[in-house]
Amino acid sequence: MANTIVFNDVASKLMVLANGINNSGVSMPIKVTSDGTVQVNVTNSATVIVGGYFQTYTTWDFTATSSEGVAGTVNIGQLKDYSYFVYSNINETATLTIELTAEPGVPNGTYTEDLKSQKVLVDNGQGILESNLYGAYSRVRYEIPSTITSALFSIEFVGRS
Repeated sequence: MANTIVFNDVASKLMVLANGINNSGVSMPIKVTSDGTVQVNVTNSATVIVGGYFQTYTTWDFTATSSEGVAGTVNIGQLKDYSYFVYSNINETATLTIELTAEPGVPNGTYTEDLKSQKVLVDNGQGILESNLYGAYSRVRYEIPSTITSALFSIEFVGRS
C-alpha cells in the first residue's frame, strides 16, 4: 500500500517546491499567486511537462518581402496535436497553409500542403491553422498580393504530446 503521508499528516497541507531553468541555465523558483495560479513568462519558446503531457510553445515575428514563402518550421514528430496562431498586419488578403514533410531529421525536405488547414486572412486578420495530418516537420506557407512590398506576420505554435 502506498504511503499517502509524505511529510505532513494532512494532505491539504502538502506543498511542492518547483523550479525552472532560466536562459543562463540557473535554477529559479517558479512564481505562484496567492490563489495558486502559476506565473510563467515566455520570451520566444517554452517547453512544459505536466502530468505526463509535454507541451511546447514557440513564437516568430517575421516580415514577408516576397509574394510567397514559408516560416515557422517545427519538428512535430513527437506531437499528437499542434496548431499555429497567425496574425497579419496588412490591409490586404493573405492566404496561409500548413505544409508537412515525412522526412525525419530533414527540416528542409520536400513538403506537401495540407489544403484543409488553409485560412484566408483579410485586413489585419488573424486565424488558427490546424492540421489532423502528421509528419516529421511542419511549417506555414504564406501568399500575399504581389503589390505588397512587405508584410509583418506573427506566428505562435503550440504542440502537445
